[in-house]
Amino acid sequence: MEDAGCSRKCVIIASLALVVTCTWLAAAQFTPSVRWFVTEDVSDGWDAGFAACVSGDYVYVVGYSSAEGGKEFRVEMRDRASGDLVRAWILNPSEGRDMLGDCLVAGGRLYVVGTDERPGNPEWVILVFDLDLNLLANVTSNPTDEMDQALSVTSDGEYLYIAGSASTRWRIEKRRLEDLSLVEVRTLEPGEHPTYIRSIAINPATSELWGVGMTIAESRASWYIVILDRDLERVRMVAPGIEGAASSVAFDEEGYAYVVGEGAVAKFDEQGEVIKVDRRYNGTKALYWGGHLYAASATAPVITGEGRRILPRLRLLVFDKNLSQVEEIALGEERGYFPVGKMGFDGESLYIAGLYEASEGNAGWIIFSVAIAPPRAACPWRIEDMKIASTRVTFGEPLEIEVSLSRSGLLLTVTAFNRELGEEFVLFNSTAESKVVKVAGRGLPAGNYTITAYPGGRPECGFKPLEVE
Repeated sequence: MEDAGCSRKCVIIASLALVVTCTWLAAAQFTPSVRWFVTEDVSDGWDAGFAACVSGDYVYVVGYSSAEGGKEFRVEMRDRASGDLVRAWILNPSEGRDMLGDCLVAGGRLYVVGTDERPGNPEWVILVFDLDLNLLANVTSNPTDEMDQALSVTSDGEYLYIAGSASTRWRIEKRRLEDLSLVEVRTLEPGEHPTYIRSIAINPATSELWGVGMTIAESRASWYIVILDRDLERVRMVAPGIEGAASSVAFDEEGYAYVVGEGAVAKFDEQGEVIKVDRRYNGTKALYWGGHLYAASATAPVITGEGRRILPRLRLLVFDKNLSQVEEIALGEERGYFPVGKMGFDGESLYIAGLYEASEGNAGWIIFSVAIAPPRAACPWRIEDMKIASTRVTFGEPLEIEVSLSRSGLLLTVTAFNRELGEEFVLFNSTAESKVVKVAGRGLPAGNYTITAYPGGRPECGFKPLEVE
């Protein structure tokens, strides 16, 4: 472990000038602004933050830093309000390029995916931490003897879906959230040309998985999208004819998909049919919230004839649902790049990780907190009542819970914590369409459980826990 005093860093609490290209049209007329940003140069080489995830008072950022002979894993835990470093976890499993690319917080644990080179070639790595950054599990997968990389992870509350490459093919793994056991794997060979997946996400309107990336033919890359069901059976393939690589996908309330990448920003219906493409923009990270698409944007580094990388300025682009740009936010004066990986979101602010040019040939981590909504009330939603039909768990039978909400349409999460085994199970994690929800949760082993529920992704807005045996 490394504490906050062990690295060179610059924490800047900033209110930066915004580059506004159009009038901001948010319902509450709230103007996004940079709350803080952090720069950290932990080595003399090339370091990069890839993804940010949020839980409670902390932001977790994953990536890599340079080490002798290659790269090493780095995970940081930072204060959500200030950006101050609280703790860092570092591991150098091989002498090669060991990198972490994406993260997810679920069930009180931090899940991280990436790549190490312990077998002599890149292999998949899945790490699990508690929220104090204590390592709980380290699982690897090495499907080929060539370049295999785990790049993106998402979850439906019961399973993890991990996407990456197996040599030049797409690979998606379905694993149980609680123990990482492999349930299903799908290797996709869309055609005769090399293909590479960049990220995966679940469309909440259809429960289908969307994998986005690229295919390469005659040395030219073009967008490629695959839609799968939860059993990893292919539903359809989409080749929209856009040059470059699709990098990230986000969904609105109706199931429309917004894809950002090299060469364009595009909107699709839930079947994968193209609605609109705008080739004036680039993006590597996407998040939809409150009627707007947020895209972290920076073109890829340019390599000069002398071999020097020239990095662009970092920006956050904001679009309405018709893909009309409503704002462009300049994220400081540093030159840098946003690799593919999640943006964290806590209902008020985005947390965006990337890299910046510290000096020639030397790049460090850069992390932004950008407020996109006014501060929330302490608990704008609440659970008014929660009942369990039976106080005893019957082995293998779903546990039925009735939850009364302050209003419908809330994201409701119900978990069961086993007091004897110390394990937490996600019973239900979905949007509640009515104010009174009867949850037929997962079947549980016999034991003593504490059942908790909370709406809106806010544990502090939950109800008094119920106990069953």
